[in-house]
Amino acid sequence: MAFISSKIPQQPSDADVVITKNHPEFPLTGLKVDSVIKLDKIATLSKSLIIGELGEIGPNIKDEINKRLRRIFHI
Repeated sequence: MAFISSKIPQQPSDADVVITKNHPEFPLTGLKVDSVIKLDKIATLSKSLIIGELGEIGPNIKDEINKRLRRIFHI
């Protein structure tokens, strides 16, 4: 699970994936406003704690997240 915030830093780090309303996959996300996925704030959760989902990430956002995680973790 990655932390998501609507407070986008002025200088996003390499661990921040910014998703704005004008991104073609934004409607899939279920987000209401421009947001940032914070890849430096990741937690493991038991599936039983998840009540539901708001949306999903599209393939382009997923590719960007995977690329950044590989770079962050040197894999």
